[in-house]
Amino acid sequence: MSLASHHYKIIADSGKCLMLPSANGIVTAKLYTGTTSEQWDIQVQGTAATGPYTIENLGYEDHLLATYSGACNEGDSVVGRQADTEWKVVDNGSGTKSICILNYAWTVDANKVILYLHDSADSRQRFTFEQIR
Repeated sequence: MSLASHHYKIIADSGKCLMLPSANGIVTAKLYTGTTSEQWDIQVQGTAATGPYTIENLGYEDHLLATYSGACNEGDSVVGRQADTEWKVVDNGSGTKSICILNYAWTVDANKVILYLHDSADSRQRFTFEQIR
């Protein structure tokens, strides 16, 4: 099932929520407290069935901060920036999804989100999206 353009909290398979701790920080996973830095605006850039999607953090009042990965190489951090990266959201079944670009997926590693080769069986790459507002 594809995602509609909406505001979401993104929940890792561990139960922790993704958040952006600072304007140029690395996306991290932590227990949900309800702050806007834990809330995401996901917008479909193509068709709802295939995306791609932009994923922007709502925690910075003067502007939305997009998620970004510069070179999109394995081991790169996913960070907040003014520039958008267009992400693919892949259905893993069982209600979880992976956030991908090229052959890489967002991976929660030591509570930071890093790009690693996509593996739908890797629980660190599985997320649920819960609509808010």
